[in-house]
Amino acid sequence: MSVARLKETLESLSKTVFEKQFRLDYQDLEDKVQEAVAEAIEELATEYLTEPWNHPQVKYIPDQGEIWRLKIGNQGKDIDHRIFFDINDEGLVFLTVEHRDHAYQS
Repeated sequence: MSVARLKETLESLSKTVFEKQFRLDYQDLEDKVQEAVAEAIEELATEYLTEPWNHPQVKYIPDQGEIWRLKIGNQGKDIDHRIFFDINDEGLVFLTVEHRDHAYQS
């Protein structure tokens, strides 16, 4: 799924913002990973928009600067990524998406 298609799909969902770094990271992902990321964001933005912290794969990461993490995939598999986002007055602000191996490096 292209960035344009992801944006188009999610523009219909209120209160979602994609930072430049997220868009760049997303473009660099393999197609199957892009699809998994898009599905995870769509689920978060539709089913958990008002309370994203209730999603079973969301965790608050205070030592990273008041951001949230959405886990995608399983450890040891091709898809083992993390989406980092903020929750503010704009709604869900997607910051980055990275493979687990690189997600927690400073």
